[in-house]
Amino acid sequence: MGPVDGTTVVRPAGCVLWAPRRAPATVSMSAGLEPWLAHRPKCGGWSRPKGKPEPGEGPLAGALREVAQETGYAVVPGTELPAVRHPAHGRPGEARYWAAAARTGTSTPSGEVGSPRTAGS
Repeated sequence: MGPVDGTTVVRPAGCVLWAPRRAPATVSMSAGLEPWLAHRPKCGGWSRPKGKPEPGEGPLAGALREVAQETGYAVVPGTELPAVRHPAHGRPGEARYWAAAARTGTSTPSGEVGSPRTAGS
C-alpha cells in the first residue's frame, strides 16, 4: 500500500474467475464460459473474489490465495487485466485482477463469503 495525498491506498488483488459452461448458452453469455462471483453477505452483494495480500506476499500470490479461500477452487491464472479504481471503506482503492480458470475444488462457503456461484446459476 502506498500513500496518495496522505491517504493509504487499499490494494486488493483477485481473479476474474471462469469455468466451462455446464448448461446451454444464453443470448447474453458467451458460448463456452461462465464467470464466477463471490457473495459477500456483510456487504450485501456479489463481486469477483479478491482480497488484500498478506505482508510479503505479491499481488498474484495474494490473488490466488484469496480465490482459493473464497471459492474453494484452485485456479490457473492467465493474463493480468486492467486495474480497477474504486473507493474502499472511505479510502481510495485500486484492485488488480487476473483472468483465471477454475480447475479443481469444491464450492464451499467461508466465514467471509457465502457460496460462490456462476453468473448463470
